[in-house]
Amino acid sequence: MKTTIMLSTLLSFTMTSYTFNHYADRQSVDVLTSEQMAIEVIAALQQCSAKTYTTLFPTLAEFQTLMDENAAVYGDFLDDAKEEFAMQYNQQLVPAVASAFEEIIKQGKEKGLDWSTIRYQGIELEKNAEKHTVLTIVFVANGTKHQLIIEKTLVLHDQWKVSQFIRLV
Repeated sequence: MKTTIMLSTLLSFTMTSYTFNHYADRQSVDVLTSEQMAIEVIAALQQCSAKTYTTLFPTLAEFQTLMDENAAVYGDFLDDAKEEFAMQYNQQLVPAVASAFEEIIKQGKEKGLDWSTIRYQGIELEKNAEKHTVLTIVFVANGTKHQLIIEKTLVLHDQWKVSQFIRLV
């Protein structure tokens, strides 16, 4: 009886402390230009696939390489910082990117967009006041122009990356 209670408690603790992240096994896509990234985003929208969109977000390895390149900032705590960031990345950051994309899909459907029929039209790039690059993707659905704005896009090691800061206009 005592063993059963202990095992049940341990199992409950293990199950509640583990967050399943079905985006963790994603592979990164090489994107060399902002236009190539826009085309990949359109493909993700056409498929209504958050998983495809998250492949355009920096991988944990890419972020950790950036941390290594700036090791002086972390001093003796680089390994601890990387471990903490890995936990935040897997449990919060990637799910936030996927959730933001899923919200865009939902908003589009509420506006009557059939995502499978959208067609890429072009992009606009600008730097905002915080010096982040804002990418606006122009697409057409049912003869009407729409815009998807991705704020805080990143260029890491000559690769364009999306963010969770997206909105449909």
